[in-house]
Amino acid sequence: MCGFLLRTLLLGLFVFFLLEVTPAVSVVTFGGQILGSTIVAVLAAFFHTIAEKWLQRKLARISFNSALTALAAVLTAAFLPGYRVLDITGATFVLLQICMASALAGALIKDR
Repeated sequence: MCGFLLRTLLLGLFVFFLLEVTPAVSVVTFGGQILGSTIVAVLAAFFHTIAEKWLQRKLARISFNSALTALAAVLTAAFLPGYRVLDITGATFVLLQICMASALAGALIKDR
């Protein structure tokens, strides 16, 4: 449980500050930015935990986690009000950074 909470906290902070500094995705409200970062972080940590339980191969776990984390980020930005994608290339780069951070956090932080 500690690994899940630590992954959620680190990913939430990473996504929050990534949305703050990137010009590709604009978030109108501060609360929306916090809520969106929290949703993406909790889902990414949950997907990592599920992948650890279900899948044996490391590449399969990383692929599963990255695909579902990217889907969660896209759906969060689509359904929460105030998110605007200003540059599709930059937004894709932001998604790749979120997926890489999720994979890195999953590799470094283990569940007990």
